[in-house]
Amino acid sequence: ILLDTGAQSTNGAINTAGGTLGLDAGTTIRPATPGVDANTSALSFADGDTLLLDINGATVDALYSQLSVVGPVTLTSVTLALNVNFPEMTGTETFTIVNATGGVTGQFSGLIEGDAISVGSFAYAVNYTANSVELVPAIAPAITQSPSNQAVVTGNTATFTAAASGSPTPTVQWQISTNGGSNWSNISVATNTTYSFTTVSGDNGNQYRAVFTNTAGSATSSAAVLSFVTLDVSRGQVQRSYVRYLDITTGQGSDASQIVSSSRIRLRKADLNGIGSQNVPLTGFLSANGANISVDFGAAGIQNSRNANGGDGYYTLELDLDNDTVFETSLRFYRLFGDVNGDRQVNSADQTAVTAAMGTSNPQYDVNGDGIVNSTDVLMVRRALGRRLASGLAVDD
Repeated sequence: ILLDTGAQSTNGAINTAGGTLGLDAGTTIRPATPGVDANTSALSFADGDTLLLDINGATVDALYSQLSVVGPVTLTSVTLALNVNFPEMTGTETFTIVNATGGVTGQFSGLIEGDAISVGSFAYAVNYTANSVELVPAIAPAITQSPSNQAVVTGNTATFTAAASGSPTPTVQWQISTNGGSNWSNISVATNTTYSFTTVSGDNGNQYRAVFTNTAGSATSSAAVLSFVTLDVSRGQVQRSYVRYLDITTGQGSDASQIVSSSRIRLRKADLNGIGSQNVPLTGFLSANGANISVDFGAAGIQNSRNANGGDGYYTLELDLDNDTVFETSLRFYRLFGDVNGDRQVNSADQTAVTAAMGTSNPQYDVNGDGIVNSTDVLMVRRALGRRLASGLAVDD
């Protein structure tokens, strides 16, 4: 090793016989001979010190120099300088420039993990390990995982994940497009390989992609679409007295027929207080078209209870959209015999509305769904007065 402080120089391996070695400010360290350069209980540097390395080939010691220390070394404050004379260099070589049996702590001045550094005419990156420092070829990012389309219920969490190879390790920036991919903008603080957020109504149809960048270049993932899983009870009607139809949109790219045929949809029922859970059979009631699923319970309505409150309850429709055996998506609704205005209770307002609609076929006020509003409907509402869905039970339609 050559030590040059300006005032004096030292040539040869240093052995402190178990003591520490701290170098004066302004010292230049140039490993010049094969083997161990320093045997010490601790090697440290001062501000303004320089580690000068020669790179004339790909063989350590013989053709490129390495700071080799028996013991630990602290790199804080030292500046790395390279003297490169390697005409045959291809840019694929790796150079282990520091090797310390006791471990490497700190980093070169101005060079953190993954920082770019030129070795001759080639782009390299600094790689710190527990016992060494390497100069590794910079490799442009390559996408290894693009995000998948996501279908969630409004207000739930959407999660997108992407990955890329590259050296140094690429940084990531998520982007969003709100116009079908024509324009993209960065998402603030979305700089991890996984991007999760709570959805709001305006997110439906947005696209998301990840851009990976390092000193050798950048790569952009394919775009993924966020779509909402929606539930329509009774085809737009607000009444919850007679429930025959459920219509579910499972999101862009979903194959609803596969969901139906592989039993990845189920219906659970609790009472009006949200207590209990029982399975409600769907066999024979399901059909699929594209990304849409329809449930038709027939003229008798849900649980065959068009003329009684036996079908009353708080229902949860569960779906396994990603075919991983987990029913991760839940859509909630209720049935309350006599509730024609959809306010989660049966009271005088329902009775008044049904009475006013007598003699019509308005399905909104047809309590039992038999096609006519008559005195039977009024009587049914009167008998159900006071029944209600417990407050605090969320519904999705």
